[in-house]
Amino acid sequence: MIPLLYALNIIAGLFLVGVVLLQSGKGADMGAAFGGANSAVFGPSGPGNALTRMTAVSAGIFMITALALSVLSARERSVFDGVAEPAPLATPATPGGADPAAGQAAATPPAEPSFEDQVKQAAQQAVEGPAAAAGNAVSDSASEAAAAVDKAAAEVDKAAAE
Repeated sequence: MIPLLYALNIIAGLFLVGVVLLQSGKGADMGAAFGGANSAVFGPSGPGNALTRMTAVSAGIFMITALALSVLSARERSVFDGVAEPAPLATPATPGGADPAAGQAAATPPAEPSFEDQVKQAAQQAVEGPAAAAGNAVSDSASEAAAAVDKAAAEVDKAAAE
């Protein structure tokens, strides 16, 4: 259903743009008054009536499909529904030693994270995932290189002993 609405919306939008571009401007009748072409192709009332009706119909279809798509998309899940809540931030220690608000902070539950915090956390997870994989690949490559160097050194020692 939704892909059909998307297709209908795009087609109606493109048709609406085409019909609007086909219409003549307000000053176009002035050229016809001085011997310009006659617009008898569309009938005695000219192209204004037919193009105006097509514009109204395509605009109505475009608006209805856009409204239906917005209503249907409001029922879908958000991309942030699966984001875990961020860990509570540790409070820095005061220079004097004990933190007077530490007991109070432990008694109050953490506040709901804001939208900005959720976006930052999602971005951080998106960046840390590939970075961790790259770090693992680098450490694996370094381990393999160290093993190859050790093997080469052992063969050099073996050749030197012979």
